Amino acid sequence: MKIIISILLILSLFACSDSDQVSVKLSKCTDGDTAHFIIDGKDTKVRFLAIDTPESVKENNIVEPFGKEASEYTCKALSDANKITIEYDKDKEDHYGRTLAWVFVDGSLLQEELVRNGLAD
Repeated sequence: MKIIISILLILSLFACSDSDQVSVKLSKCTDGDTAHFIIDGKDTKVRFLAIDTPESVKENNIVEPFGKEASEYTCKALSDANKITIEYDKDKEDHYGRTLAWVFVDGSLLQEELVRNGLAD
């Protein structure tokens, strides 16, 4: 439990950086730690910073334990949200070309909720 609390505190500290904040609209869910958002009128694939959820849709991989649950949790949270805000560094992408961002759903950090619910590392 101490490790989870420490991770949540670290996530909160990183999320409070001086990065850009943008209100976005969900385009589509991909899995527990990736989604597409409309940013500046463009469909943008976003990988959630600082977490990893079990695989649920990766090509040529089996669905990992709790992968489907993590994906469903994320998709429900994003689909039901009144407001989605992301914080990111516009120049920061991973090696797959995905934008890396903190994702806030109605003011709550989604990454923190996934960790708290045992669905992400």
